[in-house]
Amino acid sequence: KYKTDLEADDWQKISASNIFYSRIIYTILHLGHIDPLEYIKGELPYASFSCCPFITSINIPDAITSLGKNCFYNCTSLESVTLPHSVKSLGKNCFYNCTSLKTLTCSKDLKFDRKEIGLADNVQIIRR
Repeated sequence: KYKTDLEADDWQKISASNIFYSRIIYTILHLGHIDPLEYIKGELPYASFSCCPFITSINIPDAITSLGKNCFYNCTSLESVTLPHSVKSLGKNCFYNCTSLKTLTCSKDLKFDRKEIGLADNVQIIRR
């Protein structure tokens, strides 16, 4: 099967740490066949979107409760991230070297250290 022809059951068979490599994400996001986030529950694993220069914004679904270490590491085109209230923790260097990141929208209850998650000083945090 092509990566974009995966069905919901196939996502569950693939190791969570392997489903988000940049080429797969690029293909899925640009061809729009499926939304891989729809099939993940709990934590987005280590380096899920790491080094994926094609993502400019992302809205994390309610099924996600935490972002793993280096989750968006080096996503240099990422400009905005919206986290649902279900997200309770952010992994170390989650947003490290996201040089285009302008806004992070999150719950007013989400606690994190900007330096620990790699969030640049110029990124606006919108609490809701």
